[in-house]
Amino acid sequence: MKYILAVAKDGEDLSWRIDAPRKCFIHVRSSARQAARLVLEAIPDLLLTQHTLPDGSGLMVVESLRSHQVGRRIPVVVLGAEDLLPYQRLGCSRFLPATPQTSDLNRVLSELLWKPDSTRVSDPPGFPGQTRKVDSA
Repeated sequence: MKYILAVAKDGEDLSWRIDAPRKCFIHVRSSARQAARLVLEAIPDLLLTQHTLPDGSGLMVVESLRSHQVGRRIPVVVLGAEDLLPYQRLGCSRFLPATPQTSDLNRVLSELLWKPDSTRVSDPPGFPGQTRKVDSA
């Protein structure tokens, strides 16, 4: 099972647009601060973050992820960033518009999550058998 951490203002809507061809655990946060802490507790297989968040930016979450040695190799997809340079310096994988087409989003996620060398790094937080977790804060 792959673990995606999605950080977005309207994360619940974003999580339902993800059509994973295989099992995924999608943990949604709308808070940059909470997501920055969460990535250190359980390293995701992929981080999907909007640039502009209610209490910060996606850059804060990416910096937290990259501070962990294992987190340096995790693919990151950034939505809605106008200045790509800070994200590129942190090795972000892909960039999409703030509200990407569902087909584009799913194509990118599939390419990054199910490439041959993609492996689980840590267990996702949550309950056994849970496939989506949406936290409003």
